[in-house]
Amino acid sequence: MSEALQDELWSILGVLDTTANILGRKPCYVSDGEWAATDGKTIWLPLQYLEKVAESDELDRMDSGLAFTVHEKAHIERTNMRLWEDLAKESKLHRLIGNCLEDYVIEAWASGEYEGARPLLDRLHRQVFEKVTIGDKGPRKPENDTEEMLALLFERTGISPPGTLWFEPGDRAREFVDKWEPACKEISCTKDTNRVTRRMVEDWGEPLVKE
Repeated sequence: MSEALQDELWSILGVLDTTANILGRKPCYVSDGEWAATDGKTIWLPLQYLEKVAESDELDRMDSGLAFTVHEKAHIERTNMRLWEDLAKESKLHRLIGNCLEDYVIEAWASGEYEGARPLLDRLHRQVFEKVTIGDKGPRKPENDTEEMLALLFERTGISPPGTLWFEPGDRAREFVDKWEPACKEISCTKDTNRVTRRMVEDWGEPLVKE
């Protein structure tokens, strides 16, 4: 990484630290991390990802970082971290479904709270899909019904860009997501996320998926 690019990325991080504390009411810190995440007090932004963003991309580095910041700050404002951590410990499938549903909840809140948040988040989802899911080698084909179901659930909730599913889901995955999609879109808090996620895992009947 050149010194100029490094300086640019750290400058972006500083701007987004200020921005994160303007959004919402809860204070936080913004720091460099492997991927976008939060523990309720710190937001980690993936500078390695931002480094790969090109000028020709739909979002530039600052806008990509801003979209990550809006998403993670919405978790700080709306996600009950204690309840979420309890759910995430139950199994990988609880964690994956729960993360999808909670992301849907907090992005819906952010979209209502901040004008312009929805199109910014949608553009970030498209960019991440292209750079991470597709990447240089193309997307990996799901290995089983569970992976098909998860990919379809992420697409139906808008956490993966609508219309970008790269495979034809089997009947089991499609029928399951069709059944649960209405309940998923009625969720409004972490307590609801946990309740619906546990019911979905029980209904699916396979609590473990490959790490």
